[in-house]
Amino acid sequence: DDEKGMHEIFRISFKYEIRSGLYTVEYFTSGLQCLTYIGSSAQINKLIVLTDISMPEMDGFELLRNIKNKFPQIPVVVISAYESQYYINKAKEYGAIAYESKPLDILKIKTLLEKY
Repeated sequence: DDEKGMHEIFRISFKYEIRSGLYTVEYFTSGLQCLTYIGSSAQINKLIVLTDISMPEMDGFELLRNIKNKFPQIPVVVISAYESQYYINKAKEYGAIAYESKPLDILKIKTLLEKY
């Protein structure tokens, strides 16, 4: 997400999981940065990507398509302030495991992540 406030929300909301080592959280402000990280990660089978739609350089849908083309095993959740059926359908068509609208229901996100 290119909004620094979202990074802080995740840092605070997942502080227990981060401190206990259950999750490691990496933040990127563009899809390109995220894709570069994934390409260099040795932990490819342990990654889950949560992406916003609107980001500079590479939007969330382009990131989703790239991930599913190169790393189809990585689950991707699309998060956006846009709650439209068009975006929901597009996310599913491109292979997202879920589409969540802002403001986020953190408990719902945690439950979703536990499945993976």
